Amino acid sequence: MKQPPFALPLIIASLSLLFALVHAIDPCTQVSQWPNRMKVQGGWQESKDCLKQFPFDRKVAHKTLDTVIDTLKSFFVFKDIASKPPKSRLSIKGVDVVKELKARKKRHYKSDFEFQTDIQNIVDSLFDAHFNYIPTCYSWSWKQPLFLYAPVVDGKQKIKVFNVLLNVLPSVTADLVECEVLEIDDKPAFEAMVKFAKNHGGPYKDLSVRLNAALTTKNSYSNGNFGWTSEWQTRSKLPPNPSVKYKLKCPSGKKELSLPWITYAPGGNFNDSASYFSMWCASPPSLKAEAPNYASLDTVPVPPSITPTGFKVINFDQDTFFFGYFPKGGHIHHNTGVMHVATFEPGNMTESIVTFITGIMNFKKLGIEKVIIDVQNNGGGYICMAQALLHVLFNDKQNHTTPDLEYATDILVSPQSLILGKLGTLISYDSFDDDYYSVATGKLLTDDSWLENSIKHKRGGKTNKYSQRVRSDCNGFIKPIGEILKKNNVGPLPWTPKDYVILSNGNCGSSCALFANRMHEIKHVKTIAVGGIHHKPMTYQSFPGLQVLSYDTDILPLINSESYGDLYKKYPALFRHIVPLPEQVFFRFTFREAYFPDRDNTPLEYKFLPADTRLDYNNVTARHIDALWLKVARSL
Repeated sequence: MKQPPFALPLIIASLSLLFALVHAIDPCTQVSQWPNRMKVQGGWQESKDCLKQFPFDRKVAHKTLDTVIDTLKSFFVFKDIASKPPKSRLSIKGVDVVKELKARKKRHYKSDFEFQTDIQNIVDSLFDAHFNYIPTCYSWSWKQPLFLYAPVVDGKQKIKVFNVLLNVLPSVTADLVECEVLEIDDKPAFEAMVKFAKNHGGPYKDLSVRLNAALTTKNSYSNGNFGWTSEWQTRSKLPPNPSVKYKLKCPSGKKELSLPWITYAPGGNFNDSASYFSMWCASPPSLKAEAPNYASLDTVPVPPSITPTGFKVINFDQDTFFFGYFPKGGHIHHNTGVMHVATFEPGNMTESIVTFITGIMNFKKLGIEKVIIDVQNNGGGYICMAQALLHVLFNDKQNHTTPDLEYATDILVSPQSLILGKLGTLISYDSFDDDYYSVATGKLLTDDSWLENSIKHKRGGKTNKYSQRVRSDCNGFIKPIGEILKKNNVGPLPWTPKDYVILSNGNCGSSCALFANRMHEIKHVKTIAVGGIHHKPMTYQSFPGLQVLSYDTDILPLINSESYGDLYKKYPALFRHIVPLPEQVFFRFTFREAYFPDRDNTPLEYKFLPADTRLDYNNVTARHIDALWLKVARSL
């Protein structure tokens, strides 16, 4: 049958209109309709379309850059040394962060996403966990169905499948666990993973620690149990490609898989781009954000260890301490206690102190002779809690600061920090007016001389002013713990520094890094680093920068404090750019740096401190932390 002469053009026009309508659909509307805000196939592309559609605004960009640049110039203590770090085994390069940000003023971006992500990448390139610029608008979650790890078996390190997300894709099944990964995106798997760790493995300056963070081991503590995390498997920044190609070697033969990124969108009742931006991007938000109700995904249950370790649990709390021990025997030469310290920032301080004291008392009753202090994945917390533990473990329970256990610190002295420091006595507490002891005299400071009488240091080819070196006064924390120990008749602890050993995967950061540093460098406690790159020296601690300040909660409240007065009117030239950011961003930076020895010129942050002993994960110790502890206990 013949078509009328006008039919073909009409069909073409209709198809063109349909095509235009399809592409006119708001991409964030599509995302809002995902069941449980999660999508497997096509999720990466739809998330990319939603995130990249917000236009670049030069005025917003310049305001953002002015704020970040002025804040870093005023308070970021590593801004100079980061531009030209001292030579060491740390896997870092020089980044002049202020210069890099200033250069971005001349750039034109295709979208706000590209602009914000560029700033984030500059900040991330310093590999400092205390230094973050995370735009809330573009921080989603993308997951791969495979968890990978790098066990050393028979002297060879390989990438293997640690676990999988089940019931997501037909090709991802339980029998993939323990398959060897030969290639990732057409590159040798180990080479690809090291390259990822080098560029994106996490905020750690040692490449081996970044590799540990990228891969999977079961050593993250919570409420009596140990789970796992992985920087490779879970991303908070949009991955570069929609899927990852794998070549696997399994008992059943070789397999090739191309697995998409499972995409998780933010929650809230947004239904288009405008409402999404109002909720998750604009500052302040005009719509209330809500946590999404993600569907949980199953993994393959980890079977019990083939060989029981004989480990006995004593007590534990929700998020900080876990105590247990190995009785003497079976190649264990001493009754060996294990104290896992997961954080120095407990959710319930009272509960954690009780757990600690109970655990220590049980160690004494059980006749524990050696103590493994496991600090894997301890990201730090309260400085004074770390110092208090040092006092207890070394029987130094005096109600005053003990110089060799405390940390010599300083801050960057700028016109802005000097003003805030002088005004600090007007409110009960701020980061510029804590109680400090002078490193030079050992006396408690009563004025601002530590700031006013600044010292010049040349770092990264630049000369700037820094405060005198001081120590924090932790008497208010140490004294009550000493009183509790006395009340419970704990008495002196029987262990000497030779009886302790520190076990770390390198991710012992901030106050944990300083805790481990003092135990090792001053008391000569043995350190063991586990994981990383086979046969490579590895540090036992990371990001010991000492103190971090959050822009929204620490800096802006001081400038807007009624006690301080209106600093924008008093000092318009100094504070005119230190104002709320135009978009929602988690922005923080290292404010205070630490030293060892006290008068050294290089901050601890830029020193490579290798562990005394190296251990590798194998397919048992990566899954069973008690098997790792057993390996350490047998070596003592």
